[in-house]
Amino acid sequence: MDEANCNFEKVTLCAFNQTKVGQAGVSTRADFLICIDETKETNDAVAAATPCAAKSSLDMPTIKTCYNGAQGMALLTTASTLWNHYFPSPTTIPKIVVNGKVVSEASYAAIKEAICAAGSTAPACKSTLLTSTI
Repeated sequence: MDEANCNFEKVTLCAFNQTKVGQAGVSTRADFLICIDETKETNDAVAAATPCAAKSSLDMPTIKTCYNGAQGMALLTTASTLWNHYFPSPTTIPKIVVNGKVVSEASYAAIKEAICAAGSTAPACKSTLLTSTI
C-alpha cells in the first residue's frame, strides 16, 4: 500500500535508532523491516510497529517518544537529505545503497555482492556457490 505521508519511514528510523552498529543491529533491523512490511494493512505506523518492536526486542515507548518528537522528524529529515543526495533526479524504488555506493541492479546477487564487498561477515558472504557449465 502506498501511503500519503512518511509515517512508516519515521517509525522505522526511530526503531533503527535503537539498534547497535554491527551484525546484531543489522539482524534486528532486518527482522523489524520484515515484520512491518507484513503488518502494513493499517495506515497507523505506530500500531503496525508495536508488534514488530516486541518481536525485535526493541523498546516501543522509546520508539513512540522518538516518533512523536523532534528526534523522529530530525531522523526523517536526515534520511530525506541523504536520499536526495544519492538520487537527485526523480527515481523509482527499489534503489539500494550500500555504504554510500548505489547498487546498480536490484537483484539478490548484486545486493549480496555489494554487501559482502562492503565487509559483511554474514554467513552468505562466506559461502560459495558451485556452478556447472555442463
